[in-house]
Amino acid sequence: MVDFCGLVKRSQVLIRQLPYTLSTEAASLEFRDIGYVLNKDMVPTIKNISGAAPAGVVLAVMGPSGAGKSTLVDILAGKRKDGTVSGRIILNGKHVHESEIRRVVGFVDQEDTLPATQTVWEAVLFSAMLRLPESMPALRKHERVSEVIEMLGLTHCKDRRIGNITSRGISGGEKRRVSIAIELITRPPILILDEPTSGLDSYSAHMVVQQLCKLAQSKTTTVILTIHQPRSDIFFMFDQTLVISKGETLYLGPPSEAADYLARRNLVCPSNYNIADYLLDVAMDEEMIKKAMVSMEHESEKMGLSTSHQARLPGNNLLHRQPNGSSGTRSANDPNETSVRMEDVELSNSTESLTDGSISKAQPRKSKTVYPTCFLTQLQVIMKRHFQTLIRDKSLLVLHIVVSITLGLLIGGLYFQAPMTLAGFQNRAGSLFFMLALLGFSSISALGAFTDSRTLFIKERSNGYYPPTPYILSTLLFDLIPLRVVPALCLGTISYFMIGLTAEAEAFLKFLLILVLFNISTAMFCLVIAAGVRSTGVASLASSIAMLFMMLFGGFMINQGKIPAALTWIQYLSMFKYGFESLAVNEIARTSLVDNIQGVSFNVPGSLILQKLFGFSLSSYWKNVIVLFIFNVLVEF
Repeated sequence: MVDFCGLVKRSQVLIRQLPYTLSTEAASLEFRDIGYVLNKDMVPTIKNISGAAPAGVVLAVMGPSGAGKSTLVDILAGKRKDGTVSGRIILNGKHVHESEIRRVVGFVDQEDTLPATQTVWEAVLFSAMLRLPESMPALRKHERVSEVIEMLGLTHCKDRRIGNITSRGISGGEKRRVSIAIELITRPPILILDEPTSGLDSYSAHMVVQQLCKLAQSKTTTVILTIHQPRSDIFFMFDQTLVISKGETLYLGPPSEAADYLARRNLVCPSNYNIADYLLDVAMDEEMIKKAMVSMEHESEKMGLSTSHQARLPGNNLLHRQPNGSSGTRSANDPNETSVRMEDVELSNSTESLTDGSISKAQPRKSKTVYPTCFLTQLQVIMKRHFQTLIRDKSLLVLHIVVSITLGLLIGGLYFQAPMTLAGFQNRAGSLFFMLALLGFSSISALGAFTDSRTLFIKERSNGYYPPTPYILSTLLFDLIPLRVVPALCLGTISYFMIGLTAEAEAFLKFLLILVLFNISTAMFCLVIAAGVRSTGVASLASSIAMLFMMLFGGFMINQGKIPAALTWIQYLSMFKYGFESLAVNEIARTSLVDNIQGVSFNVPGSLILQKLFGFSLSSYWKNVIVLFIFNVLVEF
C-alpha cells in the first residue's frame, strides 16, 4: 500500500507509533465485586461478582438467559454502559480504567457483523491494514493474516465471500471463526467472546471452542467467553468456569470440581447427566439456588469466614487448587503453571491496599483517541472496500440507472416538445416538478445502504479501526456519484431535449446542476433521519412524510406569497422550494407564454408568470444553489 502518511500533518492526526512485533504473552485479569445497576430502574443486573483469569487459561462464564453473562463480559472488555458500574478490575497486577482495558482486549460480539461482499481473506486483511501499526510493512501484515487464517482453520474458504441472508456464503461456524480472526489479527493478550457458539450446530461449536483452547494453550492469549449450554466434552475443555444465576455467583472453579461442589451442598447430579446441564438446572431453580446458598453460608460460618470472604471458599474460588496442586487439567509440574501461580499471588497482593470504588468513576488519563494508521491510509482502505462492494453488488446501481433512463424516456414522451402555450406552460412546469419528485423519493434508497452498514460502522469504530470522518467521506463518495449524480444526469439529459426545454448550453448545464444538487440534498436529508432513527421502517415512513410536506411547500402546489404568515418559515426547510424555484427561473424566465383563447391573443413574459403565479424571485437561482450546497456541506461534516 502506498505510504500516504507523510502527506498528513501529525498535529492533525494522532497516530500511535507501535513496534513491528506484536504481543507474545497472555495477560492475567482479575475482577472483584463487579456490580451493574441500570439507572432507570435501580435494579442491579449483576451483584458482587468476583473471579480471575490467569494468563493463558480459558474462563467460561455460564448461566441461563438473563443471568448477566453478557453484562459481565461487556464490563470486563471495557465497553461503555448506560448504567452504573462498580467494582475493581486488575490487569497484570495493576488496577486499571476501562479505557486501558480496551487497549489490550479483543472483543467478539454475539452477532457476526461482517461485510457480506468481501472474502474471508479481505475481511481479515481490512482489520490488519487499519489496526496493525503504520510502521509495519504491508508484506508483514499479509503474513499475519495468513497466520491467523491458518490458525483458525479457514484456509479452505479464504477466497469465498462471506455472504448474508440474501446471498449464499460461508457457513455459520466459519463466520464465527472469521469474527475471531478479525480480533486475533492484533494478537490481543486477552480475548473476550460473547456466546461464540450461539446458533451453531454441535460440531461447529466444538470446533470453535477447540480453536480457542489451542489459542490459550499457546500462552499468547487469555480467553474469556460466555456460553449458554455447552455439551459435556466442550464443558471439560475449559480451565475454569463461572456460573451466574440472577446476577450472582453460583459456582466458580474448575469444571472437574463442579459435581463435588454441588454434592457437598446436597445437590447431586444424576448419573448419565451432563454436569453443565445440571448446573443450569440449579441456576434456574429457586429451591436449588436457596439450598446452595444456605449450604455456602453454613460452610463459611464453620470456617469462620464472613460473607464478604465466601468467594475464597474451596470449590468456589478460581485460585483454589486441587490437592495435587493442579488447577483444572493443567499439570503441577508444568513450568508455565508455576508462573501462573506466581501471577495469582501478585494479583492478590496488589489489591490489598486498594479501596472499594466504582469502575465508572475511576479517572482515566486524559488523552485523545489514537489510531495505528493515518487519515489517508484509513480513507484509502475504506474506499477500496466500498468500491469492491459497489462492483460486486451492482443491483442498486443498475436499478437506479435503469429507472432513471426509463423515467427520462417516459417523461420526455409524456411532455414531448411542449409548446409555450397555456397548456404547454402547464406541461413544462409539471415536468420540472415531477422530475424533482422522482429524484426525491428515489433518494429514500439511501436509508437502506446506511442502516445496513450502521452496525458494521459502529463495531469498527468502537474497536479503534478509524474515526468517523474517513468512513463518512468514503460512503458519501461511493453513494453520491454512482447513485445520486449519475442517475440525475441520465434523467435530466434524456428528458430535457425530449420536452423541448430552452436549447441553450448555459440553461442546460444550470438545469443539470440543480437536479444533481437536489438529488444529493434529499439523500443527505434521508441520511440525517436514518442517523437518528434505528428502525429502517420508521426512518422510511418519516422520510416519505417529510418529502410530502416539502413538496407541499415547494411552490408548485401553493403560491409562496400566499402561505399563511404563521407557516411561512416551513417553506425554507423544503428542498423542493429551492429546486423547483431554480428550475422554473432557469427555464420559464427565458420564455414568453403565447396563446389565443376565444379569439383573444396574448403574449405574457415568463418572468411575470413566475412572480404572480408562483411568487418566485427572478434573482433566486444562485441563492438557491448556495443554500443547497451549504446544506450538503453541513450534513457531510
